[in-house]
Amino acid sequence: PPPLVAHRKCWSHPAVYKHGKTVPCSAHGGGCWKAELYVCSLVYYGLTLNAGELGGNLYLNVALYGLVEVPAFPLCMFFIEKPWSGRRKSTTAFLIFAGFACMFTMFLPENTGDMFFSPSLLALYGKFTVSAAFNIIYIYTSELYPTVVRNAGLGICSMACRLGGILAPFVPSMKSLGPSVPFMIFGISGLSAGFLTLLLPETLNRPIAETFEDLQTPAYQTLKNKKVNLLEENS
Repeated sequence: PPPLVAHRKCWSHPAVYKHGKTVPCSAHGGGCWKAELYVCSLVYYGLTLNAGELGGNLYLNVALYGLVEVPAFPLCMFFIEKPWSGRRKSTTAFLIFAGFACMFTMFLPENTGDMFFSPSLLALYGKFTVSAAFNIIYIYTSELYPTVVRNAGLGICSMACRLGGILAPFVPSMKSLGPSVPFMIFGISGLSAGFLTLLLPETLNRPIAETFEDLQTPAYQTLKNKKVNLLEENS
């Protein structure tokens, strides 16, 4: 076959795991991001479908679950571009906040009378933060994968995401085992996914890798701002 065809066959999704020993963020990153997308989808859709179990007006709960996503968009756009937060720390923080919000919901009675620490409000906090994490994840994932496997990597991660969406409707039904079981599952999932994100490299202001070899070169560690300055000097 022509060299180009042979080159394309070499860079399939199994190549991510083939190069895992030499490029840590390839295999571990792929596994972590499958878990990240799975958890985001599970918690995101699970909390939405659990809106009717929180008491109060069902229509108001569903409307509020949709409205909290609106401020999540500009908030995540702000944090992912800041050097002190970036993609990794922002995703970690949002997922951990979502996990803690769900976990704290377990320890509150349904009718606390407290406006700021009611189960419904904590569930809204969780939906708000997991929505922000969901927005960041696809940007972060596309920057982590080298160009040669980016389509395949995003496809596999998206499949893992859909698996979480498939299982999400069954989690609220586990309330029959205990009132706090659904939030316990959402909380543990969010916390574990948040800490797993710390295993991934930061991609803010770094050039996008074209191949696996680019991940090992010092040039990949060079900040994108230096390349911009060089181009400005030559122009």
